[in-house]
Amino acid sequence: MRHNFDLPLFLFVSLPIVFLSGVVVHFWIAPPELSFVEEVFLPRVSPSFQIQLEKAKVSRIGKNGREWEVWADSIEQRGEEVHLYLLAGTIFQSAEPRYRFSAERGTFFPGDGTMKMWKVKLREEGKGERAIHGEALSWLGKAEELTIYGVRIFTPGVTAGCQKLVYNVTQGKMLWKGNVEITVKTP
Repeated sequence: MRHNFDLPLFLFVSLPIVFLSGVVVHFWIAPPELSFVEEVFLPRVSPSFQIQLEKAKVSRIGKNGREWEVWADSIEQRGEEVHLYLLAGTIFQSAEPRYRFSAERGTFFPGDGTMKMWKVKLREEGKGERAIHGEALSWLGKAEELTIYGVRIFTPGVTAGCQKLVYNVTQGKMLWKGNVEITVKTP
């Protein structure tokens, strides 16, 4: 008895089995090493990218130590600006606390160290009951200049106010501008 051997049928059936067996052996028994060192393309961050923190602290340390610290209920970064809400903090001079402050909101520009705050209350450290209230405050980091708009100063026996108060921290000079009023209470 003679069997007819059909070569095309044999190849048609056996080649896929050999191929599949090779694939199974290659990937299952000896899986290839995966490399993650290849190029990775990160998505571009759009200008509307935001970072938001709650109950956070931001501080600036300069060549003479701490310059200021701010604690905020909420902080958002929008582009080059940092917006703070319900904040409190400390302004330092020669790494020593000089003023404690609070404000409803503020904006910080990290590039030049400028800070603006609205509805501000300041209390000078070590001066007893001296308090300074203002509609707005601007801190120019590089010039070390503090400007308060719509300012009212309260000390025991003296109340003072003006439209704009400019204080240069380095020089220790204070300039009062616009509708300056000083009231001294006598005993």
